[in-house]
Amino acid sequence: MKNFKYLALIALILTACQISTPMSGQKIGRIVKISDEGLFWKSCEGELIRGGFVDGSGSMGGSFHFTIENHLHKDIAYKAFESQQEVIITYDTPFVTSLTRTDYSPPHFVKNITIVGR
Repeated sequence: MKNFKYLALIALILTACQISTPMSGQKIGRIVKISDEGLFWKSCEGELIRGGFVDGSGSMGGSFHFTIENHLHKDIAYKAFESQQEVIITYDTPFVTSLTRTDYSPPHFVKNITIVGR
């Protein structure tokens, strides 16, 4: 019975988590969406478009969804969004995140934002 309690606890923890491939990297582009979302757990979610019609290439750029946790990075992101400047986003994706993450808010957490040309 004692082992069953541990197994039940482990199962509960695993069902309350989302497991993804850990990674880190950088993306460059323009922020086309940024918003504060959530009813109980507030988060700042954004979308970056890489390349595309803006740079004159004529091809549609890919989108990259991310989450901002740091208020300083959030201020920089809002400033870049309003001025439509290109940014470099450095991000990490942890191995385990909460189940509140969805396909629209994948676990790409911003570690740094730099406005290009500064």
